[in-house]
Parts: sequence; C-alpha cells; structure tokens
Amino acid sequence: MNKRLTLILVLMLGMLLSGCQLAVDTVNEEGLISQDRLVGVVVTTESLDLFDMEGYLNDNLNAIMSGRNPDQSAYQGRLYAREELEEGTTDSGKAYTRKYYHFDNVEGMALIYYTAYTYLEDGTLLEEFTTGECGEGFWDVHFGTEETQGTIYLPEGGGDLVFYVNPVLQDSEGRLYVVTGGGIHSAEGTGRMSMYYNDEVKESIDGKEITRSRKFEVHFEWTEIPDTVVVLQMDRENQVIDRLECAPEELPEELTPMKDCAYVLLEQHIGETVTRQLLQKEDTSVTVYTRGDGNVCGGSVMNLRWEK
Repeated sequence: MNKRLTLILVLMLGMLLSGCQLAVDTVNEEGLISQDRLVGVVVTTESLDLFDMEGYLNDNLNAIMSGRNPDQSAYQGRLYAREELEEGTTDSGKAYTRKYYHFDNVEGMALIYYTAYTYLEDGTLLEEFTTGECGEGFWDVHFGTEETQGTIYLPEGGGDLVFYVNPVLQDSEGRLYVVTGGGIHSAEGTGRMSMYYNDEVKESIDGKEITRSRKFEVHFEWTEIPDTVVVLQMDRENQVIDRLECAPEELPEELTPMKDCAYVLLEQHIGETVTRQLLQKEDTSVTVYTRGDGNVCGGSVMNLRWEK
C-alpha cells in the first residue's frame, strides 16, 4: 500500500488570477502520517506547535553539534480528539458501545468525516459507519466520501488574517488526531482563497491497482455584513402585506408566511446599498451573515414554514 498526503494552496486574486497553486511534497513518506487515513481538518488562528523539541534534542544532540541535521519525522507530535462513548442495547439485548470523536480540546474549527465504530461488550465489532461534524464558523458544508468542503466567511473591515489548516487523521484503532498543518494569509480584496489536503491510497485488488482518494477543502471568502435586514411578504399583485425590519443578529429563527403571501423578499441594507433575495415556496431557509464573536462570520438562519 502506498499513500501520499499532499497539501495544495490555491490563491485567487480577484477574478483576474486563477489556478496559481503551491504543492508541498509528501509530509512523511515512510512515517506514521502515511500509515493513517485523512479524515478532516482543524482550522486555527495560531500555529499548532506539536513538535517534540525536548525529545529531538535529547536523542540527537551529538549529531546536531557535529553539524548534521537528523530526521525529524519521528518527533512530529499529535493531538488526539476527545473520545465520546455512547452506550446502548441491541434488539437482542446485547450491550454495545459506540465511539465518536470531537476536537473541542482545540481552539479552532473542525471539519471531519470519519468512520465510527460500535463494539459489543466482548470487543466484537458490531458495525461501522461514516459520520461528519463541522464547527461553528463553517458554512455551505458538503460531506462526501471522496471530497468534503466548507466555507469560512470573513467580515469585511476586519483587516488581514492568517489561518492554519491542520490535517486530521484516523489511526488503525479508529482514534482521530490532528497534526501541524500549513498557514494561509487572507487579505481583504484578494477574493476567494482555498486550501486543501488530498490523501491517496494505492492498493492492489486481484492484480489490479486501484487508487482511492479523499480531499478536504476549506474556502475563505470575504463578505459584507448588513446594517439592517428587511423581510417583506409579497402577494400575487406584488404588494407588501407584511414588513419586518431588524438587525442581522435578530433575524427570527422561523417565519410562517401569511396565507396570501406569494413570495418573500429579503433585503440586506449595507450603507446606501440594498441587495434583494427572492424566496419562494421551494425555499425552506435563508442565511444572513453576522459579524460573529471573533475573526470569522457568524450567521442567522431563518427557516420558512410555508402553508400547504
């Protein structure tokens, strides 16, 4: 089995530049990283310092003093996710334990899609299934067996920002851990930026070589935050039958349009500029981005409950 873990950084400057890529070579061709499966990323605002410097110096001090540069791969640290155990009983009365993992022990935003396992009391594997999780700050998330991606929106006016996208791997025992990844600098006016990790596994089945790949991609996109939001309910004659004005943080979680409402207009007021979004009966929700508590946007989601 031959595995490769590659980091790709894509930077788009406005709409004029595209396809500028920086590919970083294999992280650890023969070491621990290449033995485990890529299952996600954790985005942080500061670099994860997981390198075991003390162990490296203790084991290699003489070589370093003589001017050599010993291999560092064995000292690249890991930070394991918190394990959550869910206990239950099967229909036949056998007790089982299901294991989930969370990166709430890391100050960052996780986007993971991994294999979870359920075991009986005697340690027998009962089932395995794929489950996903994304942290607050991720929007437009798509989970897929080959490609998973999500977008982090940044409020305009926040200044230049730096983020670190750190790969998450799953070991042979099913545990999840994060390792130090690469950074990306996002400046206002640079357009959409993306960073992804790609994991490829080549294996031979019945003499035929098959390549299985997984990709986790994070997009960073600047957006304007509205001063006010106006929700207009319109009838078939295009007349306003109800009007709601509020701050973006105060958008109601749920709206049941009136009986005579044919469609809803959502207005976002940004200074003197007004943008409008038309919502019809096939639209079940709408999101308005807010400034949030930190460097990334939060959001207010309004669910639409149309009368049948």
